[in-house]
Amino acid sequence: MENSFYPLRQKNAQKIMDSSRLDGIFFSSLENIRYLCGFTGSDGALVLTQRESLFLTDFSLLTQAEEEVKDSRIIHYKKKMEGIASLILDLKLNHIGFESTSLTFSTLNFFWKGWVMRHTLFRLRRN
Repeated sequence: MENSFYPLRQKNAQKIMDSSRLDGIFFSSLENIRYLCGFTGSDGALVLTQRESLFLTDFSLLTQAEEEVKDSRIIHYKKKMEGIASLILDLKLNHIGFESTSLTFSTLNFFWKGWVMRHTLFRLRRN
C-alpha cells in the first residue's frame, strides 16, 4: 500500500499553521492522528511543526506505533500530559494550535495553568 499521502496531508495541515501564524499544532483526536500519520491505536498525540511531525505514545502502544506511524518521529512518554508539555517546551513552540472539538477541559486546563505566562494556545475550528 502506498503511503505517500501522509506527507501531503501534513503539508496541508502546515498551511493552517502558516495562515494562523502558529509555531505548531497539537492533535489529540485519534481520527486526525490516523489521517495525518496512519496510527490506528487507542491513544496517542501528534505535534506538527513546520519542520517535522512527532507522534507521542506510551510504552504499551510503542510496537504498534513503530509498525503503523508513517512520516512522523515516534516519541515515547511515561505520562502523557507531561510528555506532550515537555516536547512542546523542548521545541520552543510559543503559539500552538489545538483541536477545539477534541481537547477535553481538563487537558486544556493542564496546559493553561502551566503555560499562561509563556505560551499562547489557539483554538482551531472546523469550517
